[in-house]
Amino acid sequence: MKNAIFIAGMLLSSFVMRAGDISKYVLDNYLIPVGQSGSAVGRIYPTPSNICLLSDTSSLFRIDLKEKSICLKKNKALSAGQTSYRYGITLLIDGQQCEFELLKDGFSKNRVVAHRGAWRQKGVLQNSVRSFQNAVELGCQGSEMDVWLTADNRVILSHDPHVY
Repeated sequence: MKNAIFIAGMLLSSFVMRAGDISKYVLDNYLIPVGQSGSAVGRIYPTPSNICLLSDTSSLFRIDLKEKSICLKKNKALSAGQTSYRYGITLLIDGQQCEFELLKDGFSKNRVVAHRGAWRQKGVLQNSVRSFQNAVELGCQGSEMDVWLTADNRVILSHDPHVY
């Protein structure tokens, strides 16, 4: 399952990189395990050569420089009873400032998967970055997307086999 999430994230990140509206760096996982102090949260891709933690308002996280990953501090763990479930951190990755939002695992009780993102309610395009952001805001467990490889080896998100 984690491999499928990573592949989908990498495909989406290559689409988003071309759009130029967010960082080129992604995490292979954004969920913080509950009850496991010091555990890894997610690795950074593409693998950076230099990384630094700039901001962590919760004081829960550290960077594993060898693994190029975000981890909980060795003496910190989330408990099932904690009401906070979203944590923001800012990293300096190869000279680029990148913000990430990490989520407590199990935060979502909604087992709905958004079809092409959550696009209809707010009138945004299907398979768009905004439709996937809307799905997260609604608490959807996941989003389905349609990924195509063009004849010139570009990855695009489109429901149909043609682009207008």
